[in-house]
Amino acid sequence: SEPPCGHAETPSSILSANEACGDTWSTLGRMAPEHREILLLKYIQELSYEEISALLGIPRGTVMSRLYHARKAFQKEYG
Repeated sequence: SEPPCGHAETPSSILSANEACGDTWSTLGRMAPEHREILLLKYIQELSYEEISALLGIPRGTVMSRLYHARKAFQKEYG
């Protein structure tokens, strides 16, 4: 199951938030594994560039480059 995306106060805002959450996870699922992984590490696990660098065994600059390309790919795929 997918993690929650946040909190909403009214039934209509809950529905809107759930739809956006589903769209986000669906988009991530269609992305290249390398892009999906770097986005999840940065924005879901909230790791720093340095932490991602150490975890993946890649230079900090490569982390930044992958994030740049992953964000662009996400924007293109999400619409």
